[in-house]
Amino acid sequence: MLISPAIKRAVLFIEKGNKEVIGAYVRLLPGSDTAKPALCAQTDRCGVVVFLEEQIPNTLIRGELLLKIARHAKTSISIESAAYGGVEIRTGAAKYSVGHEEVPDLGAYPGVPVIPNTTSWQLFDMAAVARVLHAAGKDGDRKNLMAINFLPGWVEAMDGKRIARAVYKAGVEHQGLLPAELFQKIPASESVGLTHYQGMAFLKVGDDEIRFARYLPMDFPDAQKVIPENHTGPIASIGVEILTRAVKQAVDVGATGSVELEFQSPNRLRVTAWQRTDAGMRLYESEFGLLENTGTGKVLLSGKALVEALQAVHTPSVRVGYGRAVDPLRIESAGYIECLWPMLA
Repeated sequence: MLISPAIKRAVLFIEKGNKEVIGAYVRLLPGSDTAKPALCAQTDRCGVVVFLEEQIPNTLIRGELLLKIARHAKTSISIESAAYGGVEIRTGAAKYSVGHEEVPDLGAYPGVPVIPNTTSWQLFDMAAVARVLHAAGKDGDRKNLMAINFLPGWVEAMDGKRIARAVYKAGVEHQGLLPAELFQKIPASESVGLTHYQGMAFLKVGDDEIRFARYLPMDFPDAQKVIPENHTGPIASIGVEILTRAVKQAVDVGATGSVELEFQSPNRLRVTAWQRTDAGMRLYESEFGLLENTGTGKVLLSGKALVEALQAVHTPSVRVGYGRAVDPLRIESAGYIECLWPMLA
């Protein structure tokens, strides 16, 4: 079994799953006359199947163990049945003997869904999803925000402190809410196909990987109600590279990860961060010109969130708008909008 990027991505699914039977095990499925051998990893919300070239035993392996082995394997992994009933996992440098485990709740492990035998894979705009994925809710957020929302012409994500939207340019539009973890570790440049079968969405990633998920209940906030259409404060045009560099340096200095943006007239921006130390106040300030500015004002933001938003911008400059203290900072470039809500001082 060669260690391909697809296999490593599949094993990483267990990090996002629950720690019960579904999320804790990876299933190995032997090949047959009609199906190739495959590895399947599932959570309670989605899963992935990676097709293999070599035969493997029919077994479950604890995902945490396989994840550690996959991380350390430099070349390949082979999994073979052992005489004592378990399996032997071999890498170029080590051998792991894994005995048979009793899994009392194995009946709760869902069957691998029927993979559609179809060539009608529609073009899927992974690049658009990759632009908003950073804004999807993480562990600890409300579970309904750990999702990507597909709308006519748009795809969006939010975590309660920010909203990101990108133009979706796939050949066939579709609507609905899919788990954010379904798209993890897929490069933006990867060729991805989409099809639907028996109420499920299937993604074909490259030549040897298929991901699947059921659409989630449509319990998602209406972003259109909170994204401001107009700003009463400054609207500026800023160079993305110089702003990203200044914010990254400010985050390294600041104690809380927050940075202050101060829009000045005429056409200047100051980026500030600070930290109190035993030796006194440690201060970072950077000031540079704006391509355009219509007013003055200050806003305190998460530096990490601001950098993530700027990394999703694909143009040399970006328009930024800000209004009252309760309004978000609106970042806008070609085909992309992100709103960041201010932090409390």
